Amino acid sequence: MYKKSLYKTNLFLIFGVIAIVISLSGLLLLFSNIIKAELKYQFKKINLSNKSKEKQVLLPVKPVDNNFSVIIPKIDINAKVIPNIDPFNSKEYLDALSKGVAHAKGTSYPTEAGNTFIFAHSTTASIINVNRYNAIFFLLDKIEKEDMIYVVYKGKSYQYKVYNKVIVDPNRVDFLTQKSKRQTLTLMTCWPFGTTLKRLLVFAEKN
Repeated sequence: MYKKSLYKTNLFLIFGVIAIVISLSGLLLLFSNIIKAELKYQFKKINLSNKSKEKQVLLPVKPVDNNFSVIIPKIDINAKVIPNIDPFNSKEYLDALSKGVAHAKGTSYPTEAGNTFIFAHSTTASIINVNRYNAIFFLLDKIEKEDMIYVVYKGKSYQYKVYNKVIVDPNRVDFLTQKSKRQTLTLMTCWPFGTTLKRLLVFAEKN
């Protein structure tokens, strides 16, 4: 009787361990893109700190799309930009965000004066959507003043220098309509990642 009870206990323990392993594997798979992005960023930081203390110049890589792309060397972003997307039409921008990041309809293009607005965020707090919609701008909070951002548009590259970064409430849409004689760039994503609680915005100006 004792042996049978011990056998059942061991069996439950084995099944418990298997269930935990399967659950952890599922979580790793779900967050694989985010984990990969964070590891690449940390590895790059270690490499740069081990090299010369002089300021490192990170050159942009070949763009994924010569028609419209955004490149941020510091956080290894090289993403296709889907142009002229309505930021208030969830069906339209979710479709765009499954292919890259979105350029907000009504905002400027890099060849024009004014603000070019590019966004990547999810519309639901569902954990399933974290990898699909948020991974591209997942490390956007690592961007700081003086960091460089490159936008490739119709075969030409444009360089922007970051001058500010803010976190705001989701009802702040005035950034979409701001007018400027300067040539500026705004990047936006949901914050914290995987939620729609706040918006993280990075502002840069063309060099």
